[in-house]
Amino acid sequence: MKEIISLDCDLCPSIVKDRDIESKYRCFQQYGFYYDILNNLNVLLKNVDNREEKQILAVVRKPKYDCSNVLLDKRFKFYGYDLIEDSTRISALTNCGRFDKAFSSNDISEFGLIKEYKKAKEIQSLLLENYPDEEHVDCVLWVIWRMEDNSRR
Repeated sequence: MKEIISLDCDLCPSIVKDRDIESKYRCFQQYGFYYDILNNLNVLLKNVDNREEKQILAVVRKPKYDCSNVLLDKRFKFYGYDLIEDSTRISALTNCGRFDKAFSSNDISEFGLIKEYKKAKEIQSLLLENYPDEEHVDCVLWVIWRMEDNSRR
C-alpha cells in the first residue's frame, strides 16, 4: 500500500479538536464513533488540529449507486469505497485479519480502498456469507473522496 485513506479510527485517527461541535453540523450522531463527520466544510476546517499532515475526507454512508464519477467541490478527488463496522469504526479491508473467501489484496487499491462500487457490494456480501461469526464483518459501505488542495497538508 502507498497510503491508507479510511474512516478507520485506529489507522486514521480523528483530527477534530472539539468533540462537542454543535449537533446541527453533525451527520451521524446516532453512531457514537462518527462525531467528527460534519455537514459543513467551513466548520470542519475551523475545528481541525494544526498538524501539517492530515486528510480531509468527504464521505457518503450507504451509497445507493456508483459514485466514482460524482463531482464534488473541485478540491476533492474520488478514491474509492471502504467497509466500516459501525460499532467499532474498524475497516474490514485494512485493519482486520485475512478474509480470503471475500477478497484478495488484488481487490484493494494502493490506498486501502475498493475502486469499483459493484465489487465493494460483492465483498460486503461475501464477508457476511463466509464469516458470519467473525468480528468486523457486518460492515457499512462508505464512499470516500479526499481534499487534494494545499490547505490540507
